[in-house]
Amino acid sequence: MSLQKRTCKNLSIETKLQLLANVGKKQSTKKEIAEKYGIPHNTLSTILKNRAKLERPGLTMEFQTDRKRQRTTEKLDIDQALFLWFKQARTMSAPLSNPILTSQAERIAQELGMKDFTASIGWVERFKPRHGIALRTVSDEAAVVDCTVTNAWKEQDLPSLLKKYREEDIFNACETGSFYKCLPGKTLALKGEQCTGGKKAKERMTVLIAANMSGTENLPLLVIGKS
Repeated sequence: MSLQKRTCKNLSIETKLQLLANVGKKQSTKKEIAEKYGIPHNTLSTILKNRAKLERPGLTMEFQTDRKRQRTTEKLDIDQALFLWFKQARTMSAPLSNPILTSQAERIAQELGMKDFTASIGWVERFKPRHGIALRTVSDEAAVVDCTVTNAWKEQDLPSLLKKYREEDIFNACETGSFYKCLPGKTLALKGEQCTGGKKAKERMTVLIAANMSGTENLPLLVIGKS
């Protein structure tokens, strides 16, 4: 007695949708439909079980007709999930960057079981314009300074004072603050979005930097902080 070898037949998404439409018409039995498409009864049962997923709105646009697997849908799932996370993060004024988007996209992919997904630089760069995301400066209160007096002193009085000393003996010192707990001043945000960062961290160190005019001597940094 000879046994007929069973062949495995993969149906495209479009074909599966046509099959489901035929089932819905109820003009043929499930056995007849399975024979028409050349698939065993258990494969037909699996397709019917996944009917809701296959018939969800927009699916036909997510696939090319001849695609057998739903890789496009997986990437769209990551895209939409990342954009949802992005909007939630921006409601909390969290500063965002490309590395943060990359890390979060790969984390979402792992949660969805997509082990082969890699959030490349190109993928992130395409993700941003799709959702109107651009790099914006986080606004802060701008201090307005009248430079009229200082400019007049620099142009009229300072040159005569400098002539009395050698360049090696003229030092310029500048005080600056190191806000070592501050978040970045720029963030990825939606175009047109007002970027506010909330209260900034106040922990800081004050640093005094000094060097002579000729550039031959730099004084050691003086650093102070709150006790």
